[in-house]
Amino acid sequence: MVHVLLRILVWVLVIGVGYLVFGPDGFDSSPEPAPFEHQAAIFLPPAKTGRESALEDAATRGPLTRAESEELLTLSRQRQSDFWQQQGTSVTEALAGVRTGRKAQLLGILQERGLSREEAGVFLVVVERDRPDLLADRE
Repeated sequence: MVHVLLRILVWVLVIGVGYLVFGPDGFDSSPEPAPFEHQAAIFLPPAKTGRESALEDAATRGPLTRAESEELLTLSRQRQSDFWQQQGTSVTEALAGVRTGRKAQLLGILQERGLSREEAGVFLVVVERDRPDLLADRE
């Protein structure tokens, strides 16, 4: 037990000395001065294909075959990959020209793209949390 406490004490001293020598920037791996205040564009999720929607509907009615499950997984991963690569239309572009009811308009766009109520709700929560200015009315 004493060995553990000594190791903890040594690491605290090493990190403390490192902090004093290099300052807070020595422990910061972010290239930006304020990484949590970064205002990156938020992109709309890509639209679901008709096949993906059909497979999801079939999955709610009963179990899918192995081939159908693999196809659904592949389609879902491909759509998510496009989203994480920030391809397509951004929320700012989608809501350009909309002055009032921006949140309702965004919800309509998400539903047109085939997102379920839960998926659209999660996306709206993230946009409200990260970029509330995007949903604020302009008038």
